[in-house]
Amino acid sequence: MITLRLIDRWWEDAMIVTPMAILIALTFGFGVMALLTLAFGMIERGVAGARRRSVLHGSIFGVGAALAMLEPVHFGDGVILDGRSVIVGLAAAFGGGPAAFVAALVAGGVRLYLGGVGAIAGAVGIAIAAALGLLWARHLRPEGRAGLMHLAGLGTLLALHTSSVAFLPAALIVVVAIKAIPVLAAGCILGTIVMGHLLDRERGHLSVEGTLRRDAHTDALTDLPNRRAFDWTLAAVAAAASERRACALMLVDADHFKRVNDRHGHAGGDEALKFIVARLRHAAPDGSHVCRIGGEEFAVILEGTSYAEALRAAEALRSEVEARPFVHDAIPVPLTVSIGVTMGNGPETAEASELLRAADLALYAAKTRGRNRIVFHGALRGAHGRLASVLLDGEETEVLA
Repeated sequence: MITLRLIDRWWEDAMIVTPMAILIALTFGFGVMALLTLAFGMIERGVAGARRRSVLHGSIFGVGAALAMLEPVHFGDGVILDGRSVIVGLAAAFGGGPAAFVAALVAGGVRLYLGGVGAIAGAVGIAIAAALGLLWARHLRPEGRAGLMHLAGLGTLLALHTSSVAFLPAALIVVVAIKAIPVLAAGCILGTIVMGHLLDRERGHLSVEGTLRRDAHTDALTDLPNRRAFDWTLAAVAAAASERRACALMLVDADHFKRVNDRHGHAGGDEALKFIVARLRHAAPDGSHVCRIGGEEFAVILEGTSYAEALRAAEALRSEVEARPFVHDAIPVPLTVSIGVTMGNGPETAEASELLRAADLALYAAKTRGRNRIVFHGALRGAHGRLASVLLDGEETEVLA
């Protein structure tokens, strides 16, 4: 039971607390928040997987909220005021659901551990801030950058976490409401605007970086990985190839493509290339890498494959392009491709440059022998650069050694 003496002591403590003291405590929390902004950018740049990033954001922000409790304003025994709820709310607003849950769990657990008559109210305020931040992220956050009004709206929402004072002892509610809530709410809005701007700016920088990185590795016409991305992927796949995990490289070249450009213009040629890309994507095995490496030439990289599987995949690509009609301006345009295939199954046979040279030789052989065909570059003894025919699943396949 709360005694009159305890109530009097709360009032005496409250009289000592000034709005400036509350603002100083909030400012300490916002200083922690500035450091968390740096951590936010590092996690976004260095950690793969959206869920994993969100969990890490929640962990870091939860620790930051706990640090904010180290320099609070003491409002009597067991009642502390600080910037923890703003930190948790911003974690939810910019980190997503997992971040909201983890940050609230860490910060709420620390507040309960600190104890006192305000422990339950403090933990409830943290949970409310997380829920409100998540609400803003899912329903109120703009598509692009968040402006001043959006962040002010978020701050106003987060200020509602002060409603958790209802979980304080009845005699203390009035004390806190009069002395603390107005300053807390104002500080919450101001802090959210400042720190939210830093986080949103970091998100903007990350978006620009991602766009530049994607453009640097993506072909503008077909949206496929370009030659730079192909070189990197082939090197990585070749380095991982082994006797048990072979890789295959296919070079795919559109036949007589100059005729398409001459007859239908470059616009028609671009549409034809997009058509071929659609067919390649449709027929390529799951997990394969389809790239455009220049002009009308494409590459398909297979990981963990076999000789038979690679040739079946190549035939699927060739027949898919030949069988599907391409029509431009109501005029059927016959399209076929020639494919050179090679494989690597160990350090000696999976050197990226050697794979590319071998596949290029096979492609050249396919072109000179009539096009619309597949040539496999293998290591048949005695062939020495000649073409030989072998049977694969009952069908004749040319092999260049």
